[in-house]
This record gives sequence, structure tokens and C-alpha cells, in this order.
Amino acid sequence: MKLFRYKLTIAALLIFAAAIWLLRKDVSSESFLTRDAQIDIANGALIMREQHLGFYLGGDKIGYSRFLLKEEAPISNEESGGAAAPLDYYLFQSESEWRIQAMGMPFDINVRNYGTLNKDLSIRTFQFSFNSSGQTINLKGEVQTEDGKPVLVLNTKSEDHTNVKKLPLDGPVYHTDVIHLLAARDGLKEGARYVYQVYDPLSMAMGDIVVTVEGLDTLELPTTQEKVEAHRIVMDYKGFKATSWVDDSGEVYQENSQVSGIAFTAVREKAGDAENREFRSKPIMPEPTSNAKESTDLIDASRILTKVKIPDPKRTGEMRYTVDGEDGADIPDDGYYQTLESTENGIYTFKTRRVDYSGLIAQLPVQEPPYQEPSSDEGVKPYLEDDALIQSGSPRIRQKALEITQGSQNQWAAAEKIAMWLYINIEKEFRVTIPSALEVLNSMKGDCNEHSTLFAALARSIGIPTKIIAGLVYQDDGLYYHAWNEIYANGHWMPIDSTLNRIEMDAAHIKLAQGALDSQTDIAKMIGNLKVEILDFKEDR
Repeated sequence: MKLFRYKLTIAALLIFAAAIWLLRKDVSSESFLTRDAQIDIANGALIMREQHLGFYLGGDKIGYSRFLLKEEAPISNEESGGAAAPLDYYLFQSESEWRIQAMGMPFDINVRNYGTLNKDLSIRTFQFSFNSSGQTINLKGEVQTEDGKPVLVLNTKSEDHTNVKKLPLDGPVYHTDVIHLLAARDGLKEGARYVYQVYDPLSMAMGDIVVTVEGLDTLELPTTQEKVEAHRIVMDYKGFKATSWVDDSGEVYQENSQVSGIAFTAVREKAGDAENREFRSKPIMPEPTSNAKESTDLIDASRILTKVKIPDPKRTGEMRYTVDGEDGADIPDDGYYQTLESTENGIYTFKTRRVDYSGLIAQLPVQEPPYQEPSSDEGVKPYLEDDALIQSGSPRIRQKALEITQGSQNQWAAAEKIAMWLYINIEKEFRVTIPSALEVLNSMKGDCNEHSTLFAALARSIGIPTKIIAGLVYQDDGLYYHAWNEIYANGHWMPIDSTLNRIEMDAAHIKLAQGALDSQTDIAKMIGNLKVEILDFKEDR
């Protein structure tokens, strides 16, 4: 019987959102923004930018976005005789809706952003919401000053848990919705290069977007056949690249990129046309063809077929594989499960090896949960922390973990019980979510991302340092994107896969990144582009 395939979700979602957010707006001085502004006669607000884009994946229309930047009418000040008090900020709103196909099923995703921006378009406040597969995540952000230094204060709510996090800032931080505006403000001269620090609400991480102005092209607009001059710019966010054609004000005519190897296109459309899935714009420029996939199903498109077949992956004790290209330099050599054997002519050869579980378990001291925090290794402390999605500090999570692991004689025995409990009790269902441990505990549904997130929260809550690993697993006919965990016990990291019930995990897993949700962002550039070939494997005796 073939196992249910639930291998991708959040990593594909992140690169899909990156494709959307790298195609947004423009930013500049106040005079730049007011050049084409209009007055909203209903409330007197100054509408500086309003843009609608239609989204196409492999030629199929899948959704739209809308962006609005405005300045509200000045507020009367009774103390100054009724004179209008000028506002020192702008309001922005954005919304995106799209429908994607995964495992032959449609998934609807809704993302909303709104808030206030300073006059230089840096973040003042924002609110973000994500809705898909029955899940809702809400995030609020505000730039504040503490001890004379700016910090971004983040308040995330998932289920009944609220998490507050503070990120120190070393300069202005921008919302992903205004990158095109910033480039237009700073100058669309050929050869110009700009770096903007952004906060990405979807991955809940800071990062830099690098914008390069490549040149000027002549485009023929699809609706009017009018020929226009457009600036071609390339944006790079953590290795994920998109090419946009924008006008002098930074508004987008079209953007091309790839999502899981599938051609993704966004085209400027009228409001009614953008929201109408039956309406089709003819792309202005040719869609990217390099590595393009025929299927628009994200799971099928991200699968890596291999020449060497593994008949029984869970029995794999060793596996050697190659990675062709610069992505090989980003794959970790952890020294215990996955090691780099050689590099030659841009080809990286790795070996994975099932760890010596029997030997490691035999060395563990007898101890029942909860466990004391390891004091000898400062590097493991981050993997005990409660965060916005791994809510290990929740009383519900800790109570459930103690219930599951009752009577365990060491950390591995406790981890094994948690993994088995998840495998037996979590209904295997492909979902497009931002995985949250409490949400999974409530719904008791999910794929590998939900399993690994709840596993991390349960294990951390009783003192077991735990990582979330993003990578590939061999299953059925090739390599699929997947997530699992590693726990730390007695000075050693030990892999464990609760989704596939491969507890003492086999070597048919390839580690690409580790950490939490942000690790999924790190592999976004690889999906659809990674070239992997299995050389050979050995089964355990």
C-alpha cells in the first residue's frame, strides 16, 4: 500500500507568496507619491496608489491582488481654532486571493495586510491575517523605541495563544508591499542596485530584498495594444528571483517568476478583470521557460524523479547522492547524519547514514520527564524556546506532552512516544497552512509540517531540545519535499520522522535546512530547480 503523499505545503506556499510580494508597488518622496493622486469624494482621503494584478500559474488564472496607499483627510484640531492638523503617516491596504492545486485538490488562500507607513514608507504599524484550510493566523507589528533604539514588536495570535517578540532594528524596515515604490523613488537608472530590509509576515522573518535595474524595454499592453516604455528590474529575496516591468512611478505592468518550476505571471488589470477568474490577459512578455513544468499541481511539479529506485526506503542504512550546481553549497554537513564527501566541477557528493540509535540510547541516563535543560551546550537553547507557532510554553501543550510520555525512562523513549502518538492520532490530510502547534492539537489534522511543528512543541515543553528539519524524502517513485525533527539527548542529535512512522529514521532523507518556519524560506529557491541524483544505497542487514 502506498503511503499518502503530504510532502510540501509551507515551503511552496512561501515561495508562492514571495512571487506575489516581489511584484508589488512603488515608493518615494511625498511629491512623487502625490503626482497622480486622486481625492476620494466620500471621505476626502488622498488616494496615492491603487493597483490591481491578475495572477497566472502555468497560463491558468489563479487569483488577484489589490493594493491601496492613501493619506487620510487632515483631522481638525479644536484647540487650534479648528485648523487641520497634518498627518505624518500614510495608510496602506493589500489583499491577495488565490486558488492553487496540490495533490489534485484546490486550496483557497486569503491574505490581508493593512497598517500605517512613515513618510519614507518604512513600517509604522501593520496587521496581517492568513486564512486557508480552516486556519487563521493574525499578526500585528509596530516599530517602537526602547532605550533610544528602534525595535519591531510583533504580536502573533494562533488559537488561544498569544506570542510577543521584539526584533532589534539597525535601520528602516519596509513592508513587502512597497518594494517597487522604493525602487522608483530611489531611481530606475540602468545598473542601479538597492538593498531594502523587509519583514515578511508569512515566514515571520527579517530579510533583505536586493533590487537591480537591468534596463528599459518596449512593451505592447494586452488590452489596448498601446506601446509603452517599461523598466526591467530583478528582485532577489533569499535566492528567490523575479523579473518585473514597471513604469516610472513603480507600478507593475507584468512580473515573471517560477513557483516550484511552474511559470508564474502577474499582469496589471482593471479591478473587475483582476478579480474575475474567467478573464484572461495575454502576457506582455514571454513567460520564463527554463526548468518550466507542464503540471500546475505544486506537489507533482516539485517532485524529483531519480534513476535509482529504492524499493524499501525505511530499510535504507546509507545513501549517496549528488547535487548539481550552486545549491549544493547550501546543503548542511552536520557530521552525524549527513556528510559532504567531495566537490568536483560544481557537483557535490553527499552521504546520509542512519545514526547508531542502539548505541546512543544505551548511553542515556534513566530519567523521567520533564527533563532538565542541558547546561553544557549553549547552542541547543534556541531549540527549547516557545515561539509564535511552536507554543511549547502553553499549559495545554505541556499537559498533553506529560500525558503522552508518562513513564518514559529517557529522552528518546519520550520522543518515541510523542512520535507514535502523532502518527496514530493525527489524521493524514494535506493542508495549506502556516503550521501552528496549538491549531494542530485542536484540529488533529495535517501533513508533515503539522506533525513536525506539534512534535517540536510537545518535546520542547518537557525539556527536550528539538529542531524542525526541512528536506527531501524518498517515497514511491522519487524525492518529495518533507519535514521531520531532530531531538537532542546526552550531547547528540537524533533524527525522528513521526509523519511516516520512520521513528529510528532511515538514510533515505536529505536534509536541506533546519530550525523552524524560517528554514522553509531558506529552501524556497531550490524548489523546482534542485538537481539531485541518487548514486547508490545500502539496506540495513
